[in-house]
Amino acid sequence: MYFILGLDTLANFHQWKDPEDIVDLCEFAVSNRPGFGNTKILDEQLMRFENIGSRITLVNIPMLDISGTSIRELVRHGSSIRYRVPDEVGEYIHSKGLYGINGQQPSSNQFTVVQRLLELAVELGALKYGDFTLSSGKKSSYYFDGRLLSLNPEGADLIGRSLLPLIRDSSVDAIGGPTLAADPIVTAVTLASYSQGRGISGFIVRKETKEHGTAQLIEGHITPGSRVAIVDDTCTTGGSLFHAIEAAESYGCEVVKVIAVLDRREGGTEELTRRGYDFVSLMAANSEGQIEVVSRPG
Repeated sequence: MYFILGLDTLANFHQWKDPEDIVDLCEFAVSNRPGFGNTKILDEQLMRFENIGSRITLVNIPMLDISGTSIRELVRHGSSIRYRVPDEVGEYIHSKGLYGINGQQPSSNQFTVVQRLLELAVELGALKYGDFTLSSGKKSSYYFDGRLLSLNPEGADLIGRSLLPLIRDSSVDAIGGPTLAADPIVTAVTLASYSQGRGISGFIVRKETKEHGTAQLIEGHITPGSRVAIVDDTCTTGGSLFHAIEAAESYGCEVVKVIAVLDRREGGTEELTRRGYDFVSLMAANSEGQIEVVSRPG
């Protein structure tokens, strides 16, 4: 029986539990690792275990700088591990919340990502403070243009990374929202999900059923019976969100999550909650009319 390990692991082998028993039980197939020289590590372990020398076979492999430690660190920081592990392994890691995905550190990391999203909104002019008259005629102390944020490369990346944990927690099959504002948000999430090992399909809801072709209200990858999340850049009274929700439900889907990048807190939240929908937002307006990060979205 062969125990396959890398030189980096062999270097710390003496710190394992009962290493002498492992030496007696099996042969060792030891692969080269970037940054680890053969001679020094082997000499050190030969001095510690007198029987290990005849039981080691060195195996030269392509020098890929991939390790369990680095993979765990990438997961903890919300970075992609695609191409470092098989897709099935990546899906299992995320579905089970391994390596702190659903623990305190990622929650803190998600807060940091959304905080950067808020900073970027100001930098891009997507969020401006002042005296504004909205299209509804209402006065507001701020103006938010979500598309300036979601159509920016960094903004799209931040949105995808912020929303994906909320989507994963609800075990959704697809994410969609009302065109046009939700289109880049849906794309950002589907791309982020694919890079992390398990792709989530996307769809968009038209303002009205098209009068040509297949005459559909919903476009994209969605099937009846799917568990779906509905997303939009803002929630004011919830009108556009309800339009998308009703379209998805009419198609035979179950809406298990509703998300907005910004909650204006002007009645939409209360109505969504009253109707029994699980609604969260990344940012929200406070009582002073300032936009702040929601401390624990979801």
